[in-house]
Amino acid sequence: MKKHSFLLLYFYSPLILATFLFVANPIKYSNFPRLLSMLMGVCAYTWFNWQFILSARPKFIDRIIGMDRIYRLHGIMAIVSLILIAGHQILNNIIFSENQMIRIGKVAFLIFIVISILSSVFMVSSVITKKQPIKLIKTIINWVMVFKYEHLKLIHNLTIVALIFMLVHVLMTSAVRTDFIVFAGYMSYFSLAFGFYVYHKLLKPWLRKGHRYEIMEVANESADIWRIDFKNDKRQISYQPGQFAFFRFAGEGINEEHPFTISSSPTEKNRLSIIVKELGDFTSQIGKIKPGDELTMEGPYGRFSYLNYSDEKQIVFIVGGIGITPALSMMQNMADTLEKRKVLLIWGVRHESDIIMKNKLEELKQKLPGLKIIPIVSDEDEYEGEKGFISGLMLARIFNVNNITPNEAGCYLCGPEIFMSIAKKALIALGVNQESVHDERFSM
Repeated sequence: MKKHSFLLLYFYSPLILATFLFVANPIKYSNFPRLLSMLMGVCAYTWFNWQFILSARPKFIDRIIGMDRIYRLHGIMAIVSLILIAGHQILNNIIFSENQMIRIGKVAFLIFIVISILSSVFMVSSVITKKQPIKLIKTIINWVMVFKYEHLKLIHNLTIVALIFMLVHVLMTSAVRTDFIVFAGYMSYFSLAFGFYVYHKLLKPWLRKGHRYEIMEVANESADIWRIDFKNDKRQISYQPGQFAFFRFAGEGINEEHPFTISSSPTEKNRLSIIVKELGDFTSQIGKIKPGDELTMEGPYGRFSYLNYSDEKQIVFIVGGIGITPALSMMQNMADTLEKRKVLLIWGVRHESDIIMKNKLEELKQKLPGLKIIPIVSDEDEYEGEKGFISGLMLARIFNVNNITPNEAGCYLCGPEIFMSIAKKALIALGVNQESVHDERFSM
């Protein structure tokens, strides 16, 4: 119910401004092109302001829909807003003659479209960005200028400039200049968005400086996977197993903020762990971190935890590669809280060497009698266990052998996007309830 209420508030919020405008001048908006232009502009303005609220990572929204869905909504509505702004601009060019108000609106649109293209191509990993035309655009832009992630984040943050130009554009309209209620409506939306932006970019980092964590251990779990343990004796973090947070390390060359799943259990007081795989410029520097270094943490976030679904009689984790981390956290918590339910871990990796934390897994099997672990190796023919790629037929066989009842199981998916999509379709075909298939699709 909360989720639906929030989405209704989000999608219907432009109607408040639209109503104010229509009531202020019903004769003007009896002309359909002007009405359509107004509705496009109001929707774009409202949802563009919402972008700054969503990107501030408010926990009250995270608790309703989950941070991964917040970021997906953020990305989708950026495109929707861009289309609406373009339509609004086209209609304004037809209806009105060129003036200062129109020119300022064009500047806002130009800033927004440049930032949106760069952000979509370079900062988001999705099926769309893997398409050949997008890859070609990325190659061409890279040929002209090489962008580092921190530079792209700085460019992305310049959307606040587009918002200010957009505000100036609407404040120059006759409706805003002549009607205080319309003016107050536009300013309220802007003030709320700007307040969230300032809180997220300035106040939150300042507050986090007083909550630093000391790194206790940095362990190389495989050739490119690291485990980092850290603590804060003065502050106990409350989180659910399976949640993630945003971390910023204080070391040289790695002073960037990135999200990682907390792989430890909440039962480990004051001590937390994360597992990091070297995948890019930032993570390739993780090996430089050493005990005694410090980091700050923002979170926890996400709803990807078995604690949110207590009615599930059996629990199945289906993970790929480094997607094991939330499952490790949940299984550790189950072992520490004497969980009685049957638990099945199906873990797809490329090589046997990718099966990390073997000692921890053996320890969990001893503490959690209902736990069965099935690693599946795809790229080593000589491997003696399960081989190949996770498929519907494989899942059906594993469920049958391990007495998993599909309509009683809660299934937790974590791994590459394509991996999770295939697994989800296979599980639903097996008879698992769609509401019992949980995933966290988080790409940054």
